[in-house]
Amino acid sequence: MFRLGPFFLPLSLYLLTSTAHDLERAFLQNNASILARLFNPGAAIQVFLPEPISFSDILTAKQAQVFFERLLAAYPTLEFFIDTTFPFVPSRERWLIRARWSFTDKRQLRQHVVRIHFLVRLVNPNQRGKAGWKIIEMRAEKI
Repeated sequence: MFRLGPFFLPLSLYLLTSTAHDLERAFLQNNASILARLFNPGAAIQVFLPEPISFSDILTAKQAQVFFERLLAAYPTLEFFIDTTFPFVPSRERWLIRARWSFTDKRQLRQHVVRIHFLVRLVNPNQRGKAGWKIIEMRAEKI
C-alpha cells in the first residue's frame, strides 16, 4: 500500500508558509480580500481584538471580510511580521501563527502595537475542493 505520510508533512508545511506569507501581505497592503482567502466559507471565525478596536465575536467568512475591510481602513497597518509558527497541541491539523501588528488609529492619530495569534486548521481537499490552512480564530493582546 502506498503511504502519503512522508509527502504530506512537507506539503502541509509549505502551505503553512504560504498562509503566513498571505497574512503578511493582507495586513501590510491593508487588503481584506487577501485575508478573506484564508477564511473557510463554511465555518465560523472567532475574532478577539483589544482596545482601541475592542471587538469580540464569532463571524461568518463574509462578515469577517466586511469587518476587516472596515477595520483596515480605520486602522491602517504600519508594520506586520510573523514571529513564530508552532503546532497547536494536541492536533497536528491545527497550528498557531503568532505575529506582531502595529497600526494607526486614524481618529486619535495614535499608534498601537499588538501581538496577534491566528489559529489555523488544515482543510481537507475533499471539503470545498482546495486544500490549505484556514483561519478559525484570531486573538490579539496589547504589547
